[in-house]
Amino acid sequence: MAGIEEFVRVGEVVSVNDNHTVRVKFADRGEMVSFDLPVLVPSTIDPQDYDLPVETTPVVCIFLPNGQQQGFILGAYYTEINPAPIKNKKKHLRKYTDGTSIEYDMSSHTLTAVVKGPVNITTTEKITINGNLQVNGNINASGSIIDAGGNTNHHGH
Repeated sequence: MAGIEEFVRVGEVVSVNDNHTVRVKFADRGEMVSFDLPVLVPSTIDPQDYDLPVETTPVVCIFLPNGQQQGFILGAYYTEINPAPIKNKKKHLRKYTDGTSIEYDMSSHTLTAVVKGPVNITTTEKITINGNLQVNGNINASGSIIDAGGNTNHHGH
């Protein structure tokens, strides 16, 4: 009977494929590289998630008992060499290497996005903002701008 080490392994991602699979190198197996392994995600029907680890990411893999060709990436984990970017159980953070980040602070109910590039929002309905809006820069509109006081962008001074 095979031990758990035959079914659960720790390795490092060595290649990433667009079909949502990766190959993993196992140092404890003489640098053996896996077949393409699917990366598990929270949902694949509705909504659909697509999120891949990058090369060198440490991952935990699980293999089915019928061979090393059939397995899955359970997830990644932080190490001393690659520690967590924050230490706060009340925050959720998504951080990218270009400096873009999206953070939600459950304590203050604050969503903060820092984006290194344009932000595009497309909707088939209106966008409603309840609260104050602070704009530091220009506002360009292709349609009318009308406030509750009846002022428009066509008034004179």
